[in-house]
Amino acid sequence: MAELDRSLPTLPLSDSSSPVLVIGRRPDCDVVLRDEATSRVHAVLMLYARRWYVIDRESTNGTFVNERRIWGTAAVRPGDRLSLGPITFRLANPGVPDLVSTR
Repeated sequence: MAELDRSLPTLPLSDSSSPVLVIGRRPDCDVVLRDEATSRVHAVLMLYARRWYVIDRESTNGTFVNERRIWGTAAVRPGDRLSLGPITFRLANPGVPDLVSTR
């Protein structure tokens, strides 16, 4: 697992009542990124069989987990660093105070 960096904004993984989290520039995304270097629908976080996965949606500037670019789908867990283009978050358990607003 990546070294925990508390200086990064946290992105809490939703509980099982919200098993899909869409991330991108579009205003209807669950997490809206306000950076032109991110794609309109950049990535999706999905809970499946009690594990979290990130799915890159063929973004232009890439999706990275712990500084490794992913192509397609990769398993993630709390503490991992998720980078979407130039924006980096630390994934956290639900209930951790978040610095990222979701709608």
